Amino acid sequence: MKGVLKFSQPHGVRGKADVAEHHFIDPGIYIDLSGDITIREGAVISRGTMLYTHEHYHNKEMTHEESTKKFGVKIFTKVIMEDTYIGARCLILAGCQIIGKGAVIGAGSVVTKNVPAYEIWAGNPAKKIGERK
Repeated sequence: MKGVLKFSQPHGVRGKADVAEHHFIDPGIYIDLSGDITIREGAVISRGTMLYTHEHYHNKEMTHEESTKKFGVKIFTKVIMEDTYIGARCLILAGCQIIGKGAVIGAGSVVTKNVPAYEIWAGNPAKKIGERK
């Protein structure tokens, strides 16, 4: 499955991908590789999911273009731990740097912060809705 993954490096920053041997990652996902990303054993990432490793600085007194030229972008690393499940069409933003072991993300969720191990998150923005045993 590793050979069908498509990575994007939109800002010229060269992140690295470390993808475990045993996983299921649908080929219809988007992975921004501005920063490093690690996907561990048993991870499932469903179709249409987008994983981002960068975000833009924002300044009220400047346009977006001026702000990006002056400050650049913030680069993050992202780790998706073992035995996680990310439902279809999720948006995992740069502020979420780790999805903990055994966590589940409901389809269509927008994840803006770290998800602890064995928790179930869903919604926009995603929040904890349950736990796995």
